[in-house]
Amino acid sequence: MVALVTGANGFLGAHIARRLEAAGRRIVGACRRRPFASLRGHPALRALGCDALGSAGLHYTTATGTRDDRPDVDIEALRTDTAAAELHPACITLLHTQGTGSFELYAGHLAKRVALSYPTRFYEDTVRRYRDAPPISKEAAAALADEARLIWQLRKLGPVHLPNQHLARYVPFLRAPAILTVHDLMRFNGDLIDGTPNRRQRLYLEADMRGIRRARHIIAVSAWTKRNLLRAGISAERITVVHNGVDHSIFKPSMPADLPRYILYVGTEQPRKNLPRLLAALRLLRQQEDITLIKVGRATVADRAVTEAAAEREGVANAVLFFGYVRERILPHLYSGAEALVMPSLAEGFGLPVLEALACGCPVVTSRR
Repeated sequence: MVALVTGANGFLGAHIARRLEAAGRRIVGACRRRPFASLRGHPALRALGCDALGSAGLHYTTATGTRDDRPDVDIEALRTDTAAAELHPACITLLHTQGTGSFELYAGHLAKRVALSYPTRFYEDTVRRYRDAPPISKEAAAALADEARLIWQLRKLGPVHLPNQHLARYVPFLRAPAILTVHDLMRFNGDLIDGTPNRRQRLYLEADMRGIRRARHIIAVSAWTKRNLLRAGISAERITVVHNGVDHSIFKPSMPADLPRYILYVGTEQPRKNLPRLLAALRLLRQQEDITLIKVGRATVADRAVTEAAAEREGVANAVLFFGYVRERILPHLYSGAEALVMPSLAEGFGLPVLEALACGCPVVTSRR
C-alpha cells in the first residue's frame, strides 16, 4: 500500500508518517505546508490508488472519493502535548483483524473509516484455530509463536485500537497506549459462560481481564456491556458507549430468497444462544404451520452435536436447515424472505442480527436479555 503524506515535516505529519511506515505503507511523497485542496484529484492518486493524508490527518482522500469527517483539533495544543497527539484519532492504528466472524466484521467496517490500520488474519487463523488446544501441545506452541510475532508488530505501531476484548491480553506488552473495544464479558461471568474453559482458556481469560483494566480507554458496544465493565471495577470515565450499527446500503428490504416458508436464526450455537428452546418452540409451531428453521452461522463440532441432538429429541431434525457462513450481502435476501428472525438468547452483548433484520423489514421475535 502506498501513502502520500502532506505536512510530513511538521509535528503531527511526521508522527502520522511514522505510523504509516510502521503499518507497512510506503511513503512516496511528503511536502511541507502544501494546501490539501491542491492534492484532490492529483494524477498520482489516480495512478497509484493511494491514500492522501493532509492537515495533520484531519482530511482523508482516496482515488475513488473524499472524506472530510475528522473531528476538529487544536493543532497548537497537540504540538506541545505529545500524549494528546498520540491519542488523536489520526495517530491511532487499528488492528484490522480479518476473517468471517462478528469481531472481524466489526474491525472491517472500522478499517474503511480510519486513517491507519494494520491488517492481520491473526484472530481468525490463530485464536479460533487453537482456542480448544490442550495447554501442552504442538497447537499451543504454534499459537504462542504466532502471538509473539503479533506482539512484536504491535510494539512497533505506537498507539493502537484493539477491536475485541480477547486481544486485551496483549495490552501489557505494548509500548504505547491502547484503545479497546469490548463487545461483551460473557466468558468472564461464571453464570453466563459458554461451556467450561480448559486450563489454557482460563489463563487467557485472566490475561484478557488484566489487559482490559490496563487499556487507556474502552469502547463498549452497549449500555449492558458498560454495566458489566463497571461491575468488573472499570471506572466510568474510561468507558464510552458506541453502539453497533448496520450499513443501510446493504441491509434493506431486498428480493426474498426463493425458499419454502421459514423462520430464521443467525448466530453461533453456544449454550447462551438457547437453541434447544428455539427447537422446542419449532416443534409446537409445526403442529399448526408447515414451516422450517434456517440456521445461519458457523458452530464448533461440540456445539453442533448438541444442536442436532436437541433437534432429534424434539422431532424436528428434518425441519432444520444449517446454512453455515453466509456472506453479508446475501443476508438481506434471507431476512427479507423470513417469516421472522428468532433470537431467544439468554444474553447478548448487542445482538446485531436483530438490527439487521429490522433494517430489512423482517419481524423479530427475541428475548429481553
